[in-house]
Amino acid sequence: MGVPARRTWKYGITASVVQTQAGGTPLTMEWNKILTANASDAVTMPLAIEGMEVFIVNWSANTIQIFPALGDRLNANALNLPETLATLTTVNYKCMDRIFWHS
Repeated sequence: MGVPARRTWKYGITASVVQTQAGGTPLTMEWNKILTANASDAVTMPLAIEGMEVFIVNWSANTIQIFPALGDRLNANALNLPETLATLTTVNYKCMDRIFWHS
């Protein structure tokens, strides 16, 4: 019987007031809990690598923007466009191929 895989996580992330792809707070862990954000503040996903998974919890009082890394896509959006995540909700993105994150 194998040992369960350990997940990396970061608690207490502040979304960036620079509400752009380049200015978003980088998400560097598999599990990410956003605690502080103004309306439309931003976080930016890591570069899409097949098999990666990124889980985001928005525990802040405001809806945030989630940007893909430069040249990547979130779901059916065009390259580099963000999605929003409402307060007190979660999203789980999985990378199925080189540039696409699916939730």
